[in-house]
Amino acid sequence: MSNEHRKILVVDDHPLIRQGVKDCLNSLGFININQAATKSEALAMIAHTPPDLIILDVNLPDGSGFEVLSWVKGIDRDIRTIILSFNAQANRIRAAMSVGANAYLLKGAPLSELETAITHVFASPDYFLAKNLNTVTSLDNPKLSIRELQVLSYLMGSESYIEIAKRLFISLPTLKSHVSAIFSKLEVNSRLAAVNRARELGLV
Repeated sequence: MSNEHRKILVVDDHPLIRQGVKDCLNSLGFININQAATKSEALAMIAHTPPDLIILDVNLPDGSGFEVLSWVKGIDRDIRTIILSFNAQANRIRAAMSVGANAYLLKGAPLSELETAITHVFASPDYFLAKNLNTVTSLDNPKLSIRELQVLSYLMGSESYIEIAKRLFISLPTLKSHVSAIFSKLEVNSRLAAVNRARELGLV
């Protein structure tokens, strides 16, 4: 499929960043580009007209980009996703990888890196793309596993444990075991505290 026929959704709460990304995409030959400023806007647009690619900020006014990403991967794993962020922390990149992002790109990266990321996610969607990936995946701190990071991303939403277990295709006892491990490693005793602690650490 040529660039001009691919549908792209840019999700970011800053109009200047959305327009900047759109201008970059236009220069690469993409013309079918929609924009959303919030999680709710993004979900509505995706449900109405599923894009081929979502370029997604993590911090949105009404939620997390990771929540959008998890929802997208739950309904259509063929939709490609690129996280676009100012945050270069390895913990954040690991979290993006754990919830199914195809690539992680820093805001301010040159146009060539955006072009490389887009080419990569369509050609090799099963391989996560990020700078210094070997360093990112070998980190010992925090000691959350990839599965635990994935569970943590769902804890940010409003779904019950039963609903999260169904989404992850695991049993409720298995999910509760993961949640217990997360609480222990983050040194918290509630779901809300886990989410708040994860944000402090840059995990979500």
